[in-house]
Amino acid sequence: MKYFRRYLQHPAVFPVFLLVTLLAAYGYQITRLGFYWDDWQLVYLTSLKDPQVFWGFYAYDRPVAAWLYVALTPFLGINPVSWQVFAILVRWIGCLGFWVLFRQLWPERHLEAGFAALLMAVYPAFTQQPIAMTYSLFWVLYAMFIWSLVASLVALTCPKHRLWLTILAVLASLMETLSMEYVIGLELLRPALFCLVLLQLGSSWKTAIKQSLTRWIPYALVICVFVYYRFIYFPQIQTDPEANAPLLLREIILSPLTALPHLLQNMAQDLSQVLVFAWGKSITPAEIDFSQTTTLFAFGVGILLAAAAVILLRSSSSARESESGNDHFPLQGVVLGSVAVILGGLPVWSTNRQIITGMWSDRFSLGLMFGTAILFAGLAGWFAQKQTPRGVLLSIFLALGLAFQVQNTAKYRLNWDAQKDYYNQLAWRIPNLKAGTAILGNKVPVGLSAEYSTGFALNVIYPQDREAGLPFWFFSAISDRGGSIPDYVEGIPLKFSLRTISYDSSTSNGVAVYYKYGESCLRVLTPDDKRFPNLSDSESELLSISHPENILADGDKWILPIDVFGKELPHGWCYFFQKGDLSRQAGDWNTVVDILEETESIDLSPRNGTEYVPFIQALAHTGQWEKAQQLTEKGLELTGSARDYFCDTWEGLRSLNGGEVSYQKINMILKCGESR
Repeated sequence: MKYFRRYLQHPAVFPVFLLVTLLAAYGYQITRLGFYWDDWQLVYLTSLKDPQVFWGFYAYDRPVAAWLYVALTPFLGINPVSWQVFAILVRWIGCLGFWVLFRQLWPERHLEAGFAALLMAVYPAFTQQPIAMTYSLFWVLYAMFIWSLVASLVALTCPKHRLWLTILAVLASLMETLSMEYVIGLELLRPALFCLVLLQLGSSWKTAIKQSLTRWIPYALVICVFVYYRFIYFPQIQTDPEANAPLLLREIILSPLTALPHLLQNMAQDLSQVLVFAWGKSITPAEIDFSQTTTLFAFGVGILLAAAAVILLRSSSSARESESGNDHFPLQGVVLGSVAVILGGLPVWSTNRQIITGMWSDRFSLGLMFGTAILFAGLAGWFAQKQTPRGVLLSIFLALGLAFQVQNTAKYRLNWDAQKDYYNQLAWRIPNLKAGTAILGNKVPVGLSAEYSTGFALNVIYPQDREAGLPFWFFSAISDRGGSIPDYVEGIPLKFSLRTISYDSSTSNGVAVYYKYGESCLRVLTPDDKRFPNLSDSESELLSISHPENILADGDKWILPIDVFGKELPHGWCYFFQKGDLSRQAGDWNTVVDILEETESIDLSPRNGTEYVPFIQALAHTGQWEKAQQLTEKGLELTGSARDYFCDTWEGLRSLNGGEVSYQKINMILKCGESR
């Protein structure tokens, strides 16, 4: 037992355990995660194979931030696994720095230091870790900020290396503040940390405050540089309105009686989410479903690692660590943590934004993560003086956060499955596109993406000449009606622009696509699909500006980039349907019949009966009327709501040789034209 305890006290054990925790939360599905939301614009820029394009793209709001992608994309490329691994490792480095920092501030509080770092690792207020390419920038800058704090505290107590440590800390601080403003509020915490360390070294309050302010001068200059750059110099060189301007602060100056209550309300709502409700996400009624393997796995991992954390940190804690609560840590932790939470949120609230508003807005909670971890550790010390109860209390939050992140990562994995299904089917059905084509859909085809995410993905899949702007884009009938799509008539301009990137075409180049993941195959809609079952009103309107002739069946056939999507999906029914529908469009009826026969030989069939239509048409065009009738009956059995659609299909076949007789036979079943 002594040997085991000595093993747990090894300095490398906790860092390894911290990495294991991060891998359990975010890495257990790592090979099945992909790209999401803003990742796609970065994937597109990387696919241009010119890292310098990042400078122009980020010039709009964060010009300095481009350096990370300029440096890394030549090595990490557009492989999602590479970015997932990188994001986890950089987050681990940041959490490890936080653990070191905590122990610098409270050397005897090993247990609290460990749990605070673990809580930071599974912080459930932030749900977007799998959007790895986008948030790699933040985790790098966050790690730079934390290790800058560590270096500045070491410089405080180590005169021999003070100069070069201070230089490193200041440079890291300057780089991260100029690159992104998320943690600029936390920079104001640095003199308080200096003061705390100096007091622990025996300095008086007066001396500690004086020395802290003196040592903080280089870092205060960094803040001054940021303020000048961001609010004086940058607006002069940027003609567009500042995307992250402190709008609410301006309102407070101009109208304090109305703006201050608004600010306090935003703060109260966000703080309740970050400090209370976020930690219960894994135990909401909707998430507790023990019939799902993911739920059982998530709670199992959470409980197991939380229990292991108690054992590890309790065993590795110093025997001299305070059990009676006579030290000042609980009070210091609560006060410092609370102040850090407020400072971490100031950059968000000052711009009149909120953590709880918007699909992607929980990214604004990242600045509050630092203070939340300290605050929880301080509260645990306040409520429980003994180590074991403190550990158990903190382990409950660790288990809850870890269980949630495991479940959340599983949702991202399912989303990537849906994205791969959509883009594989799109590539099968649309091997090439006329430049200028807009893919039109009812809404974003899969979740965890925006319209522009799909637009950028299209330009990764179909990499044509981009010198005159983006050759392709995606528009949503729901989101863009009346905006980017003024009306559903021919010749209306379709435009999109984002920073340095633009698309310019018209509704005469639209191709409407219907997609319901898991319910049916992707479908290219034509003006003849007016009675296609279950079309929404907006999808029906898109039919009038859908031009399947923009699909190029001949010439180059683009395949999905293997680096991005991995191997092509197995060839199930939807593969053969897309190939059959593409051949139908080309009028190659014999090939369509051959494809049908191949599906029959390997016993494949659709979920949706309308997917038999291209094959029904091919059978009719090749004189196989009886089989066409049989296939229609099978389709009707599968999808009874498609009766009118089958009627339209057969109406189009009546003029063929033998079509009228066959129509009359099938109409005894379809009863076309009769009221129902």
